[in-house]
Amino acid sequence: MLDYPNTEVLNSMSRLVAENMIQSGGGEFMDFRTPLITSLAGGKSKLLIETFNRLLASIPYDDYVGAARQAVELSDVEITTQEWLYRSTILAFLRGCGVLTFGEMHGNQGRSDLIVTCRGVTWIIEIKIAKNNDCETRAQEAMKQINDRQYAEPYKNGKKVGIAIDDNTRQIGGWVEA
Repeated sequence: MLDYPNTEVLNSMSRLVAENMIQSGGGEFMDFRTPLITSLAGGKSKLLIETFNRLLASIPYDDYVGAARQAVELSDVEITTQEWLYRSTILAFLRGCGVLTFGEMHGNQGRSDLIVTCRGVTWIIEIKIAKNNDCETRAQEAMKQINDRQYAEPYKNGKKVGIAIDDNTRQIGGWVEA
């Protein structure tokens, strides 16, 4: 399986992808960074979810097919292929926009999907995949995991968000914040 050799290369590639998206001349349609920074710095969950959904809508269909193929080949993977695809896409996007972001951040009781810090506001984000239209239930499960495993404990006034991505629409279909 191919991967980036180190964090420096991942960050550089992420920055290039984000710069391409930001400077593409697509106007407001392609402006992901402004609403991203506004939402993160202002603690605006709804705007953050809208921005993530725009990002997820831009993932080519073939990437999902490739991820499914890889899941079959790597049958011992612990998380679903879709979850890592979404998490990695969001992680690369955030890093490329210059936002301090950590994926699979280990704590004393587990690891959270994403820890994001922007202008003094820290977000703890857990992602779940929803099948059969159970987005609200899966979002609640994500929040329960954040709370049960105390992912937010190291961060003073951390903003917790449980996200459920609908496997059919490939959009965030439910989310819970605390």
